[in-house]
Amino acid sequence: METLTSLLADFTHRLAVLIRVSAFFVAIPLFGQGVPTLAKVGLAGVITLLVAPSVAPFDLPDHAVGYTLLIAEEALIGLAMGLVVTVVITAIYLGGQLSDVPIGFSMVNVIDPQTGMQVPIVAQFKFLLAMLILFVVDGHHALLGGVAKSFQVVPIGLATMNPGVAQVGVETFGTMFVVALRIALPLVAALFLADVALGIVARAVPQINVFFVGIPLKIAFGLVMLVLVMPVFARVMAALLSEQGEMMEALVQLLRALTGTSAGEAALEVR
Repeated sequence: METLTSLLADFTHRLAVLIRVSAFFVAIPLFGQGVPTLAKVGLAGVITLLVAPSVAPFDLPDHAVGYTLLIAEEALIGLAMGLVVTVVITAIYLGGQLSDVPIGFSMVNVIDPQTGMQVPIVAQFKFLLAMLILFVVDGHHALLGGVAKSFQVVPIGLATMNPGVAQVGVETFGTMFVVALRIALPLVAALFLADVALGIVARAVPQINVFFVGIPLKIAFGLVMLVLVMPVFARVMAALLSEQGEMMEALVQLLRALTGTSAGEAALEVR
């Protein structure tokens, strides 16, 4: 009987860990429609087996409704963590879309295998390149470490929902737009100067059909500039996706809001 009780307690403990980890993986864009469901479940299970022994035990509720609410709370925490990461990574798509418009590619869309939606071609290119940079700077290790340490920062059943969580969401959306501008600004500025130059040419030589000549010139110039600004893009992505970047900073702020710990303590525990 004691063995059965111990097995039941161990199962409920690991199930709570599995729910948070699985919800996180479901929410982040790294595991979209292109990744088989079996692979997602297997990865979540492996992470759970590795993390569960270090997770502090918690008191089981006295009834099934209480445990169901506990599981729902863990699912919400995992989804909230994944949503924060997703919002930050979405800045890459937004920055690429801002670059597509001045080049003239705003109507050229491709199917994103991660989401199954149509996205601008430059945005998709930048997103795929950013994912490569994520692995180069060990951003995936930072994400896995953040999920594992989240059980120490926010123990199971001890999360507190407060206005600070909403504030973190607002700040994360602000970070998304700032990062998008940092990604698109070099290319947009160069294409704006190209528009100014074409305007001067049209004023000086009215016989030239600027609309007929300007569109292919802007596309060619935009592609050249896209290649030239790649080092800037790589530095921005490294700063965004690294262990000390805005992505992990947003995750730390969310955990701080869920627990009420100071920013420095949360950052120390997560990183």
